[in-house]
Amino acid sequence: MKMLIVDDDSFYRTLVRGFARELNFEPIVAADGEEGWELYNAHHPAFVLLDWAMPRLTGVDLCRRIRSVPVRERPYIILVTTLSADERVLEGFDAGADEYVVKPLDRKLFGSLVRGASARVRFGLQQEDDLHRQLIAKYQNALGHERPELLDSMEALSRLSRQQRAYSKARAFLRRQIDVATKMGDQVAVRRFQLLVGELKSLERAARTSHHPEATGANV
Repeated sequence: MKMLIVDDDSFYRTLVRGFARELNFEPIVAADGEEGWELYNAHHPAFVLLDWAMPRLTGVDLCRRIRSVPVRERPYIILVTTLSADERVLEGFDAGADEYVVKPLDRKLFGSLVRGASARVRFGLQQEDDLHRQLIAKYQNALGHERPELLDSMEALSRLSRQQRAYSKARAFLRRQIDVATKMGDQVAVRRFQLLVGELKSLERAARTSHHPEATGANV
């Protein structure tokens, strides 16, 4: 099984290449996003590890590009960034990332994430996307001309589902970071992540209200 590693830092490319081999993956490495895109199309890896900040094409932009192309087997995408970019975690999930980790990478955590990304999870995400496309196509043919507002509703439902999936991943990520910071006794980091939790609640509440005015905020 292949793993595409895209990072402009040669040290991290070497480090993650070693992690990948330990997990019995065939590593494929790229030094920037454009090279990563070329290698993705050439090899169609099962896993993709993307550094966020890269020249020519950022990790999150490459993630969006990968997700924009229909594929038979959906790759599992992990975004990697520094602690200073945690505020953008929701942007990464909304772009289609499956997981989000921060540097410096921990070997045990990385191995756990990769092992936990089972084929069943990837298949479930693909099935969900396929269902949205099938529903939209079905009603587009039957009702698209007479009742275009129904087609608009189906498209809105698809967008809302992807949005809620992104918020769910962001909540899980922040919970993990708070737990880690608490165990390390880093109260500054704990407070920082708690502030991000509050911001996430506000964003999610606003998004839910725009679709359902009567909705209240979700708990993290």
